[in-house]
Amino acid sequence: ASGAGVAVTASEGASAAAPPENISIKTNRNRNNNPRQKTWNLLDTDPISQLKTDYVKLYKSKKCRTVKLYFENALVVDTTMTFRELGIGDGDMIYAMENSKVYKPI
Repeated sequence: ASGAGVAVTASEGASAAAPPENISIKTNRNRNNNPRQKTWNLLDTDPISQLKTDYVKLYKSKKCRTVKLYFENALVVDTTMTFRELGIGDGDMIYAMENSKVYKPI
């Protein structure tokens, strides 16, 4: 009987946190004016460091060595935070500034 109680408690705890959702975000590379931006499909529970790693890997052949990510005109400092924790959702745009290029807010 106590085993059933534990199962109910565990499922209640799991339902308290929303399940991971697939999100599609875009990155603007070095504040370009290209109408087509790179789209990334991730989970909202992924850390932003996942995007940072994948971004550098993708653009390495184009001389990208480091990248700083900006969301809503603010530098994302803690890359261990998830997209959900940062309020980044489906359809949002992240600005990626490569190799110490300077981000200028709009």
